[in-house]
Amino acid sequence: MIKNMTIQELLKQNNITQLYAYSRKSRDITGEGLQKHHDILQQFANEHGLPLEVMEEVGSSETFNRPVLNEIKEKVKAGTIRCLLVYRLDRLSRKVTDTERWLKVERISFP
Repeated sequence: MIKNMTIQELLKQNNITQLYAYSRKSRDITGEGLQKHHDILQQFANEHGLPLEVMEEVGSSETFNRPVLNEIKEKVKAGTIRCLLVYRLDRLSRKVTDTERWLKVERISFP
């Protein structure tokens, strides 16, 4: 039962050997940078002893059609990416319906 599994058990059960992270900021201006996000995601990867590849871009979340995100969607579809981390769900899209639609279409779930 997934609800009673630790993250480590879930990663092992699904044979996850590589973590990917998507990191986005709205535009290239001063303010909170992506380093804080990267540090938190890297800490998670380190705690679970897995390598992390960070894929980042600068762009608005008004559209779900962004170059790096499109690359990620293709890699998920191909099965290359089996575990995607994000600092916050709104890094994918501010429109929850866009994210929900993608998760349903690709039959993606998370515990």
